[in-house]
Amino acid sequence: MQLFKHFPKLVWRGAESYPPGPLEEKEKDRYPALKDDFETLRREWQPFFYKFDQQALKAQNQYRRNQFILIAGGALAAILGAFQATLGNVAWPGIVEALLAGLLTTVAGIESGLHYQKQYFHNRAKAEMLRAEYFQFIGRLYPYDGEETRRQRLIDRMQEIESESAL
Repeated sequence: MQLFKHFPKLVWRGAESYPPGPLEEKEKDRYPALKDDFETLRREWQPFFYKFDQQALKAQNQYRRNQFILIAGGALAAILGAFQATLGNVAWPGIVEALLAGLLTTVAGIESGLHYQKQYFHNRAKAEMLRAEYFQFIGRLYPYDGEETRRQRLIDRMQEIESESAL
């Protein structure tokens, strides 16, 4: 169902990454002039791209999961508060509400300390920079216009992107 397609997963098991071009064996045969480039990208570029893409997707899922917990928990706490107000002299809804509020405070503290949203933005930016390098490499654009240095320049650029700490 489309409604739950982007619903956060409770336990992260990875997600499908979508590389920008034909890196699968059956697709590469459609572009024989680029076969060596595709092989270089599959061997050198793809592991870097998948690493940052998966890290971004995981951080995004963790952020969304925590936001969902905070929203659903806040709604449940409000319902418990209303229930407590209607019952008057029954204590259990208030106790459950207090425990839930403590749990939500813990989740909010974890969220603020682990910076899942910043991790997502950071890793997504790296994955997208690598995507740009993919197209520059395939297009033989600068700095990949020299045949003898293309592969090494790609490796150097990927290491630069990997070592960048803040964007």
